[in-house]
Amino acid sequence: MKKNTIFTAVLMILAVVSLGVVLMFSCRSMERLGDDYHALKNADLSKDTSGTIFYDDGLYLMTGYGIEILSSEENGAERLETFLEDSMRDLDGWVASTGITYTMIISSLTALWIYERCKEDRKKMMLHCFFSVLVIYFMFISAIVIMHKAFDVPFYVADMNGLLKLAEGILAVVAGLCTVVMIIGRIRFRKTAALLAIPLVIVLFMLSMFAEAGLYSKRYIDSFSYLADIDPRILDEEFDGELYYDEQKNVVILEGREYEPEQLENPDHVKGIKRIGCYLFELLNPYSGNSLYLYEHMDQNKVPIVVAACYMLKATIWIILAGRLMKEEKA
Repeated sequence: MKKNTIFTAVLMILAVVSLGVVLMFSCRSMERLGDDYHALKNADLSKDTSGTIFYDDGLYLMTGYGIEILSSEENGAERLETFLEDSMRDLDGWVASTGITYTMIISSLTALWIYERCKEDRKKMMLHCFFSVLVIYFMFISAIVIMHKAFDVPFYVADMNGLLKLAEGILAVVAGLCTVVMIIGRIRFRKTAALLAIPLVIVLFMLSMFAEAGLYSKRYIDSFSYLADIDPRILDEEFDGELYYDEQKNVVILEGREYEPEQLENPDHVKGIKRIGCYLFELLNPYSGNSLYLYEHMDQNKVPIVVAACYMLKATIWIILAGRLMKEEKA
């Protein structure tokens, strides 16, 4: 057996093992999630109740939600049902979007195999890129749905906005994989390129997350910092006066008086030459946009549909460009 064949097989085995590890860790975290869910679902609301919905796959995703219900509340049962549905719906969005990140990393391990298997036909290379990404993500989502069913936890499909962002993310991963396969075929040291592609994909993902946070974060954010000037006592850890945030009204109650937030510039929102640089990076990065839905969950800020459409167009252009530049070898 040729050394190249052995090396390619090792990368493919690593891809399969990586997917297995992701599914194993996801199963473990889903089991705990099921325990948390049913503990709250079956809670005795005649007593003061508190609990959490927590998910930690031990790899990348960790998120949780908490609730406290007093026995004196008249609508405690309704509030609990709303909390459980909202928490699970948001959590399933987290899991689905994180699955694209795992797909991106795992599929990068298949790049050399795709080239070696299809190097005589660029159309086959492109089809295998699509197939690799779709199969990995499908296996991940299918396993997640099965785990929900096994632990008797409801699974919520994303709304149209979420589905579009997920489709855009998958297309971005396909564009990135096509580009990696194209580069592998164009350079002499293919094994080295296949190895370097793995950390490079992770670095591009992290840089893209920073760029997207700067580009699509809100320009202005709510701030109650001015309250410290009104009553400096609130900075004291031993302050025992009335001070709490009313989420429904978006006001802070301080000693019986309501204070609305002031609007301050968001320091994370990029402007000027930095903004142009972020746009240029996103355009030149074939993988960019695969974390758009993940960013929405991190920042709780909806990215406009037109932005997702632009990323889909960008990914399509990268796929076509990479396909045309893929090198074919004669049999």
